Amino acid sequence: MENVKGFECSTVRNLFIQRLEECQFIYQEFLLCPSSIGIPNSRLRYYCIARKQPKWNFKRKDEVMTSLPHNYKSPYLLETIIEKNTSDKYLLTDKLLKRANLLDICYKDSNRSCCFTKAYSHYVEGTGSVYTDANLEEVKKCFEEANTYKVGSDDFVATVKKLHLRFFTPKEVSALMAFPKDYTFPPTITMKQCYRLLGNSVNVKVISELLKILFDE
Repeated sequence: MENVKGFECSTVRNLFIQRLEECQFIYQEFLLCPSSIGIPNSRLRYYCIARKQPKWNFKRKDEVMTSLPHNYKSPYLLETIIEKNTSDKYLLTDKLLKRANLLDICYKDSNRSCCFTKAYSHYVEGTGSVYTDANLEEVKKCFEEANTYKVGSDDFVATVKKLHLRFFTPKEVSALMAFPKDYTFPPTITMKQCYRLLGNSVNVKVISELLKILFDE
């Protein structure tokens, strides 16, 4: 079972757990984020794994676990997944740059990024991070200049535009969701559909680690 954070406090969750117990399943609940297993992305989700066999070497707990019983490396840097020479179609439009102060900006040396949602590329607030080849100091100076103008004005947008802020490509988001490197979307799928599908998807690495626990690997 996978769901958003908060599901663990819901009536539906209580009914789900009640039925698992009635059917004599052994289970463990988790609240896990990809950043805790070495992936530079925040996507806190509820997970529950269950098995019916009476013997399970995993030492389960009654409470929701917030980490896995393994040691993982620190999240890698985003430069390892950044595509070079991306198309201008990923650049933020002037309309979106009017709200640039709300953006979560990432860099080559960032080891973090915000959760990508199905609304990514259509709204700037709370839908996922954006990327720039500029460094942190360059971004700070640019916004210092931009904020001398009225936020959202033509001069504000023109100044922020120098940073060439862009959306992460579907390929980059796929990498942060731990999809295989050779994974590709069918050519009939639009960019908007790619982001919607990824926003509704799961982190493959987190799921694979939970399956290892479930099957005692």
